[in-house]
Amino acid sequence: MKPLVIALGILAAIAGVPAQAATITFDEFAPDNDNGAIPAARYAALGVTFVGTDDGSTWGGNANGNPGNWGVDGTNGPVFSGFNGDSNAQTLTFAGTISGFSLDASRTNGSSDGTITLEGYLGATLVASNSVVLGAINSWSALAIAGTFDRIVYSGTGSNFHPFAIDNLNWDARGGVPEPASWALMISGFGLAGVAMRRRAAKAALA
Repeated sequence: MKPLVIALGILAAIAGVPAQAATITFDEFAPDNDNGAIPAARYAALGVTFVGTDDGSTWGGNANGNPGNWGVDGTNGPVFSGFNGDSNAQTLTFAGTISGFSLDASRTNGSSDGTITLEGYLGATLVASNSVVLGAINSWSALAIAGTFDRIVYSGTGSNFHPFAIDNLNWDARGGVPEPASWALMISGFGLAGVAMRRRAAKAALA
């Protein structure tokens, strides 16, 4: 029975290993530069769906002529996600579970103040949250939360009109389907276990 135990151990080890970290810089696509929402399935390949309740399109930064007069540049390139902020919340739903989440946020032109709140949920349960008061325009603040989530919500508040920018989303994907190499290792592990068990049975029959 030892080979089977080993094979099951291999399976458990593979199941517990998170996938590679995922990052969205919004420079993956050309900026929309309009008042529409980020297309829900734009980052479906990363297992995430965007659902916005306010302006959530992507914009080119100062280096691209500052369309929309936001007055900021992205953190990893010129493109960022801009929100008009009037009661805004952006929800990211994940196909599986994720481990940890972080983003960068900045106050933008036209905003006198503002706070960004980042929340992580697992089902209907709020697992973790973090808030930061935004600094100067084009001064990016980092927010991070730890835990296991399947939904992320970030929202902005302020005393008046408070547009803000979001960039550099990061997380570790978990709970997904094992990669082909992992499947191969699992199959070979069970195959070796089966061969060993058959050899032991044959020896026992000859004894």
